[in-house]
Amino acid sequence: MEHVGHLPIIATKIYPFLDDSSVDIGKTLTMLAIHDIGELVTGDTFTYLKSDDDSQEEYEHALKLLDPVYHPFYEDVENQKSNSGKFAKSIDKMAPDLWELSLEPKESITRYQNKLGIKPKEIISLKKKSKMKYMEWNPFLSEFYEFILQNLEKHFFNK
Repeated sequence: MEHVGHLPIIATKIYPFLDDSSVDIGKTLTMLAIHDIGELVTGDTFTYLKSDDDSQEEYEHALKLLDPVYHPFYEDVENQKSNSGKFAKSIDKMAPDLWELSLEPKESITRYQNKLGIKPKEIISLKKKSKMKYMEWNPFLSEFYEFILQNLEKHFFNK
């Protein structure tokens, strides 16, 4: 719930910088409000551990839970059909990284080590490899996410 609550705040702060008139902020906010509804049934899975089967199960439960009027919104954010859907997905992916900037570095590093068995120095490259693709549709988002990763690296390793 905390994650979903942060998303509209982040989206409305970043939206003016996108320079993309095809992004409908109202549709984006609707997508952000419903995008994790399937997790009510499946539970939340750490993004780096989520399998295709997990995603499919979450997708099917979401469509069962949502009124059909919201299905196009859900399908858009899940499949990034429009730039509004791409924006919603990018916000969903970057939000946890922004949140980690406010946590004690040891908390985040320990979580990655325990859940994924990776070395601390591998965390930033993992994030870049798995999440940057969601930012590349928009030049500002690509640049902004790179900025977030640079700041996370400084935060984690006192660089």
